[in-house]
Parts: sequence; structure tokens; C-alpha cells
Amino acid sequence: MDWKKKAKFIFITSAFAVLILIVLSNVVKMTQISDKDFKTYHQGLSYIEKKDFENAYFNFSNVSKTSALYEIALLRQAMCADELNDFDTAVKKFKMFIEKYPESIFVKKAYYSLAQNYFRQKDYNRAEKTFNDIRKLFKDSEYKIASSYYLGVIYTEKSKTEKDEKEIKDKLEKAKNYFVEYLTEAPDGRLSVNALKEISVLNTNLTQKDNFILARAYYKNGFIKSAYDCFNKSYMSIAWGYLSLIYTKQGDYSRAAAIFEENYPKYAANLEEDFLREVIQNYAMIYPQGPKQGYYKALDMAQTNNLKSEDYILYNLAKYENNEIKNILYERIYKKFPQSKYASDSLSNLFWNAYQKKNYKEALKLGQIHIHDYPNTIAAPKVLFWTGKLTEKSGNKNEARAYFQRVLEKYPDSYYAYRASKHLSSVKNRNWDTKYTHRLPEKNQIIAFPFAHTNVADDNIKLINAILKLQDYTLLNEIDKDNKAVQSWVLYQEGKYATSALLARDTIEKLETKPNFSDSIYKLAYQMHYQDTINDYAKIYILDPYLVTALIREESYFNPQAGSGAGARGLMQLMPATASYIAYKSNINYSGAGSLYNPVKNIELGCAYLDYAKNQLYENDMLAVASYNGGPNAVRSWKSTLNYQNFDEFIENIPYPETRDYVKKVYRSYWVYLNAY
Repeated sequence: MDWKKKAKFIFITSAFAVLILIVLSNVVKMTQISDKDFKTYHQGLSYIEKKDFENAYFNFSNVSKTSALYEIALLRQAMCADELNDFDTAVKKFKMFIEKYPESIFVKKAYYSLAQNYFRQKDYNRAEKTFNDIRKLFKDSEYKIASSYYLGVIYTEKSKTEKDEKEIKDKLEKAKNYFVEYLTEAPDGRLSVNALKEISVLNTNLTQKDNFILARAYYKNGFIKSAYDCFNKSYMSIAWGYLSLIYTKQGDYSRAAAIFEENYPKYAANLEEDFLREVIQNYAMIYPQGPKQGYYKALDMAQTNNLKSEDYILYNLAKYENNEIKNILYERIYKKFPQSKYASDSLSNLFWNAYQKKNYKEALKLGQIHIHDYPNTIAAPKVLFWTGKLTEKSGNKNEARAYFQRVLEKYPDSYYAYRASKHLSSVKNRNWDTKYTHRLPEKNQIIAFPFAHTNVADDNIKLINAILKLQDYTLLNEIDKDNKAVQSWVLYQEGKYATSALLARDTIEKLETKPNFSDSIYKLAYQMHYQDTINDYAKIYILDPYLVTALIREESYFNPQAGSGAGARGLMQLMPATASYIAYKSNINYSGAGSLYNPVKNIELGCAYLDYAKNQLYENDMLAVASYNGGPNAVRSWKSTLNYQNFDEFIENIPYPETRDYVKKVYRSYWVYLNAY
């Protein structure tokens, strides 16, 4: 190679290397967030809080284009322009965002906002195109459903500018179809009432199917007369169930029953299963000779015609029958309908009835069937735990321990996991007494964002972490709008603790495999608030603070303004009369029912009541918790009549179902708190 070629080669190679370095440098920059950009963006958010969208826009515009924050800053610019009714700028910025970040987790928001801007400007052609793009690109999103409504409005508006009768008719028909499509997917959605109003003024023919969809939406939104009119114009084969309910609401029980009796044998298959059960229950409740006879009449129709919901009818009949017939009905359900949602409970009830009769051999056999056939049901942890108890009773302690260990492994956050842990730690421990051995965290624990329960790609995590640090909750809502774990976290940060905990709990229930207790989702479902106050009064009254926390969770989900129909108030749901009595007995200052909404006073009186209940009920925490719901007199009575020496049996046999479930819920929460914190 001569020197000229060599020099040229060196020059090209060097230039290429420099180019690569520049590109890499820019890539690095794009993944970085400077303090200046962070502060600029954060200042923009503070202006939004003040409704100063002009200055907010200015701040977001000053975020560097090389910053990792630029993606959301650009989106925020568009949103601010939207708030300022600067449609041209908003459209420009939303389009820029879509073009620059087509794979962004926020692109759905950008598309929908762009369509909304076109719509508000009455640029119906562009709005129509964008809403249709949303319907094609984001088929499983709420934006797709809402787009159907807006397309209906667009075609309604377009019909007003047409002069040709055929074109007018065609556009009105399209408008109607879009509104019907919206109401099909969201009969009680945010825009459903608007959609119903829009359809009502359209000069179009409604099919029987259309009338049914409208009728259902009217019914779900409380417009009973309109629902009735539309149902009567629909197919009786799908409308009969709703008509039966409407006649019931109107007090015309004979017509409600007559519609059911005429149509259930013919059209039971046309109703969704859950709705059919509601209609059957309604029929039984209005039956002249009472619910029991009503269910028997429905059962006769179901068996004669081989109809859906026979299992449901049998299950409800069992509530009204004696133990002998109950067992016959339960056996019929699980043998004839093994895939039924009622099969697991039916077999579980048979198992427990055999145990109660001391028919331990039969109980063990039924328990083994349940463990094998219904491992993922609500009744499963109970059956598994009591099968362990049966095995323990037979003297096989090693096998019993294996059952208890399975309860802990497979159902770790259940009430029965708590009881299994007691048996594993000490089989001799038959007492639920707890002492002040735990102290809650000093401050509310910072709950990490539940990444494990999102559909977010790994390459978005850095951006999300930045949004988390910025506390930009509006955008966090957009990450996965249908994800309950994400929404739970956002609500928690906004201070809406009760709703947050319920969403998180629902998330856990639907997970096939339970996460570790260290997972953020457990801390969202089992939150901690008012720790210092709980610790202070738990120490005074020698209570376990985790137990007090668990009780508060089940009573109010940490809502200090909670109230019940019976008049209970505050965090620990105290009745004013009870609070007054406990204040007198414990020498506590009490200024009336209104003070029960004060968290500190409520916790003080609630802990004092638990202490009082313990002293009245043999220093036993479990009985104190039971009395908190059922009352000390009732618990005292149960203690004298039930097998108090076996606490597990005692709980299962509490005569008040509400109190029985309450104790289980409190101790389930107590168990989770012990493990999650």
C-alpha cells in the first residue's frame, strides 16, 4: 500500500471512529438525567399543581433534548398546550411525540389526546382517522372503547352537513352502530349515559339486538322505565331475565314470577351464567311460599329440562335444609357437577360435617379427594389444614407436619397458614394469647413500585424510575391503566389508602403463584399507618401492635372517616355508646361521638376496649377479637357451649358467620403483618 492510500485509510478509519464516539456519547447522554433537567421538569410539575400551565409549558420546553426526561417533557408540553386550549400547538406536540416515540408506553395517551384535539376543533376527518387508528392499534385499551363513542358523535355531526337523504341516513346508521358498540363493551361506562342520549335523538331504526343493548345500559344506569320499553322491543329470549327483575323492582311479583316460569325452561341457555343466577335468586326471594319452595320450584324446572344453574339452585337449597338433606344436596353437586364453582365448597362442607360427627375415616377420604381435585379454591387451605389435624389426631405427627408445611407453602397468606405455623412451632400450643413482643416501624415504609406486576418492558424501567422520583403520578397512571397493582401504588401515593389496599389484595388473590412477603404488593395490600400511636397504646394495654394494626385494617382500611350503617365510627369502628362506656371504665377523656373520627382518640379507645374484653374473657386475645365483633356476652356464651379446649374447632363453630369470618380475617392479616414487616 502506497503512502497516499495508507493516509486515506487512516483518515477514513479515524473519522469513522470519531463518528462512533460522537454517537456513543449522545447515546450516553440520552440515558442520563442532569440535575438541571430534573429540577426544570420538577418545577414544571409544581406549576401544574398551581394550574399555571403557561409557565409549566415553558419549563418542560427547557428540558434538554438529549435527556432521558425529554420523552415525558415533550408529552407534558403537549398536555399543557391542551390545557391552554392552544389546539395548534397541542396537535403539533402530540404528533411530534407519536413520530419520535412510536413504541413509548405513553403513545396511547398521545394518540387519544391528538384525536380529542381534532374533535374539539371540529376537524372531524382527522379526528375520525385518529380514533380509527386507536381502534386498530390498541384493541385491548379503554381508549379503543371510548373511541367508538366519539366516532358516533362525529358521524352524527357529519350528518348535519349533508343534503343528500341517502348520505344522511347512512351516516346516522353508522353513528348508531358506533354508540351501540360502545354500550356493548361499556354498558355502565363513563360515557354510557351520553351515548344513550345521543341514540335517543337519532332518526334510525333499532334492531331487536340494538334494543337489548340499549335496554341493558338503561337498566345498569338506573333508567328503569326506558329499560322496560327497550326490553319489550327486544328478543324475549334474551330480555326475559331483566324484565323479571324490573317487575320485581316495581313490586309486581306475580308478573315477575310468571315471566321467569314461562321463559326459564325455554331460554336459560341465552343468559350469562352469573346473571342467570341473579334472576333465579330473585325468583326464589319473591316466591309466595318462601325462598326454600321457590328454589325447589326452580330446581324442578332445571332438572325436567336439563337447564343451566342446577348446581347453583342445589347449593342455595342447602342453606334452608337440615344437616341430613344438606349432605345429600352437597354430594349431588360435587358428583354431578365436578367442574362447578360450587363443587369445592360442597365437598368441603361434606368433609367438615363428617369431621363434626367424628366420622374421621370418611372425613379423611373426602379431604384427600378435595386436596387432589380442588387445590386452587377458596376452601382448599381449610381442607388441607384440617386433613393435617385429622392425621395428627391419628398419631401420625410426621405426616401431620407435612400437611401443615404444605399449607404454609401453598397458601402462605391465609388464616390457616397462621394456624399451621402454630402447630409446626409447637403442637402443644393451643392458645392464641399474644404479648407485646413486636414494634411497628417508626414511620410509614416507602413502598417500592410493583415492577413485577406490570407489563412494562425492561428498557422503560429507567424512565419509570425517573417518573417515580419526580412523583409524576398522572403519567404513572398511564403506564398500565388496567393494572391493579400499578393503580394501587398510585392511589397509595395519593393518600387513598383504602382503595389502594383493596386493589392490591385483589391482585394477590388472582395470582396463581403467591409472591414472597417481601414483595411490594403485600405491603400495598397490608399497609401500615398511625404506627407511633398504635405502638404507644398497644404498649399501655399490653397488646400486640401488629394485632391492633390487623384489626384496624379489617375494620376501616385505615380510613379515619369510616362509618357504618349501624353507626360505628373511625379507624377501629367504635360505636358511640361503647366508646362512652369504655371511656368511663378506663378513665379516658371523651368528648362525644365526633371525637371518634380523631385517629389518636379512636385508637386509644379501641385498644382500651380490647384490654377490657381480654380482662372479661380470661386474658385471651382471640376471644377479645371475637368479642370486638360479636360482643362479650355472646363470646362468653360460646365459651360455655363450644369446645374451648380446641381453639381451632372453637373458631370453626362460632355460631355467628360474620364473627367467625371476622376472626379469621383479623388473624390472617396479623399473620401477613408478622411476615411482611
